[in-house]
Amino acid sequence: MATKRGIQYIPAIDGLRAIAVMAVLFYHLGFTWIPGGFLGVDLFFVISGYVITRLLLDSIERSGGLDLRAFYLARVRRLLPALAFMLVTTAIAVGIWAPDTIKRFLIDTPFALTGSMNWWLVGHHLDYFEAIGRPPLLQHTWSLAVEAQFYLVWPLILLAILKFFGKKKISLIALVIAGISGVALMLVSFSLDASSASKVSHVYFGTDTHSIGLFLGAALAVSWIPQNFKSEVSKKAQDFIDGIGVFGFLGILGSFLLIDETNPALYKIAFPLAGIFAAAIITSIVHPASRFAPILQNKVLLWIGERSYAIYLWHWVIFQVTRPKVDLAGATWAMYSLRILIVFALADISLRYIELPVRRGVLNYWIKGLKYRTQAEKKKQTIRFSAIVALLVILIAAISVRAVAIGNEKQAALMEDIESANTVTTATGDGIWLTGDSVILGIKSVLAEKHNVGLVNARVGRQAPELLDVILHDKANAPTGPVVMDLGNNNVLTEEEVISILDALKYQKKVILVNTAVPRPWRDINNQLISQVSARYSNVRVVDWAKLSEGHPEYFAPDGVHLVSTGVDVYVAEISKYLD
Repeated sequence: MATKRGIQYIPAIDGLRAIAVMAVLFYHLGFTWIPGGFLGVDLFFVISGYVITRLLLDSIERSGGLDLRAFYLARVRRLLPALAFMLVTTAIAVGIWAPDTIKRFLIDTPFALTGSMNWWLVGHHLDYFEAIGRPPLLQHTWSLAVEAQFYLVWPLILLAILKFFGKKKISLIALVIAGISGVALMLVSFSLDASSASKVSHVYFGTDTHSIGLFLGAALAVSWIPQNFKSEVSKKAQDFIDGIGVFGFLGILGSFLLIDETNPALYKIAFPLAGIFAAAIITSIVHPASRFAPILQNKVLLWIGERSYAIYLWHWVIFQVTRPKVDLAGATWAMYSLRILIVFALADISLRYIELPVRRGVLNYWIKGLKYRTQAEKKKQTIRFSAIVALLVILIAAISVRAVAIGNEKQAALMEDIESANTVTTATGDGIWLTGDSVILGIKSVLAEKHNVGLVNARVGRQAPELLDVILHDKANAPTGPVVMDLGNNNVLTEEEVISILDALKYQKKVILVNTAVPRPWRDINNQLISQVSARYSNVRVVDWAKLSEGHPEYFAPDGVHLVSTGVDVYVAEISKYLD
């Protein structure tokens, strides 16, 4: 048996990190051939669970105990500098480049810094797979929050296990916790059909529902110790080790390529399966006799893997402020290349000039060295440091105030344009009867250029009960042509409301009903109800705007609700198919 040593660097782990982060990158770039690329995060979780647990156990074995303060400080040094660099740089950049994002960015920043972003998103019922408008720029930090919470709690649990049960029980208890997370996942996911989008959010972002991978990695770390294995083993043993790796790699590749957010099985099996496949890969590649490990140690994968944390931090921000057809114009391949290059460049800067210096103790040495400097030199350096911090604060504050003002002005201008069209037009006896809310107001003029509009009655923020009253009031003098309306944008619909509205229009020759694509918790619930009820009426045709607009942020204003000219044209074109 090999001599026991302290925790060692395993290059293949970095290679695996590269695979995980590239899967996430390709998914967020919108490549349709990797619909399950988001499961790269679950691969990260298993890696983190394994590496951190090995670090903790090796520290305990070497010193006979665990310095919690030192451990937590090491985690802070590992995570916070790169995050702070991204936050400061992004605040300045988006304040100039994308002012519509700054308000939400500033609100979300404290939650990103404190490792609580995942629960903040759950509280706001945000759907990870929602792609309407510009998503929050710090949404991706939910996974950092889950890991941070794991780092906070797991050392304490580990010490308690060692004290009361002994080392042999660590794996079992870690597996039990992973199982509890799996049960929580199942309980919440099985109730999705019942109601709420809050549960969709909880399933994906919740620490309780998405910790399986972390604790699977932790369980593996207890008994699978690389430094205890020999590099020279029998061919049969080597084939077995590699066979586990083949199983894991094929499984995770299949998950990336075959599982997507529209698959009902996603929330029920994808996360546990990804965790199992990732654990199998690690089992293989950390063994000294592995034939997979050298493959993962090529220079390209190692370069990406070493920067995987910074790549993950930067990719989402860059991708959301450089959206093709919205923020940038150019050939598709050029846009993909440019965005990836920007991410890699920023990640390299982050590693070289922020992360590594901090890890090597540059800040520590500077702070400790102050007491050895002359009073004059100490004062001079303190003033310089304070001036830099103050300058950054003032710069960010000034840019943010200006950006918020610009964003508010743009939103106000949009709403002013919409509200100026908030009219009731006298019926002409023929033509289209157009009714609904602000989305209808926004398309009114373009629709009128293509078709005869006889009556318009729409209002910003109109909900279903008011729409029913308006229809009942207008129908006596309504035009004889088709009815065009939208439904479900501003409130949760009830079956009774939808039936009442469509009953009131059942004698109209044709009713064109546009469903909702708003980024609200009730979107999918409302659309399902609209589809079910409208099928009972032979004169109703449903325009599935939710499906048509999916993956097209360029159709929407920054609020993700109202339409810009591109979206208006598509919206009207779909309606026109039923009018022509």
